[in-house]
Amino acid sequence: YDAEGKGVNLHNGLWASALSGDAGAAMIWWWDSYVHPKRLYAPFGALRQFTDTVPWTEGRWTKWDLAPADPPTAGSLTIHGLSNGRAAIAWIHNTAHNWKNVYEKKPIPTVSKTALRAAALPAGRYRLERWDTWKGGVTKSEEVVATETGVTLTLPELETDVAIRLTPSATQTLGEGF
Repeated sequence: YDAEGKGVNLHNGLWASALSGDAGAAMIWWWDSYVHPKRLYAPFGALRQFTDTVPWTEGRWTKWDLAPADPPTAGSLTIHGLSNGRAAIAWIHNTAHNWKNVYEKKPIPTVSKTALRAAALPAGRYRLERWDTWKGGVTKSEEVVATETGVTLTLPELETDVAIRLTPSATQTLGEGF
């Protein structure tokens, strides 16, 4: 089903499981007949780079409710997020980018620019990082402000997926939520 070795199902399964609150990433059954012969190691490395930045032992990580403020005008999203009450991480996926659509060479509609809304973090300034889930590494970093009612994050057009990490800003001053 993946003669070209694109690894879409492997990639999506790793990220969805790792950011759903499981005790790690799901492992695909077909290592000897798929992962190794197709040399599909990059998805593991990109996820490893991201998870190495997460302070897993600082508090209890629970589901983080992050949802579109308004439904996107095009496409649909799946969002898996976790928060420890001070920081948050999430994997945001264009649901049309799946192994079957890629295998059948169907056009993958891009999800339009979308505002995402979340609560459950103290008011204050945060550093928002967007991560490349295929190659690893931060693609964009910016400061956002959370209020008592939550935080709004602007998601650019999305062809495949993106991971985000939201941490207290280094410029946070005493009395601003922390």
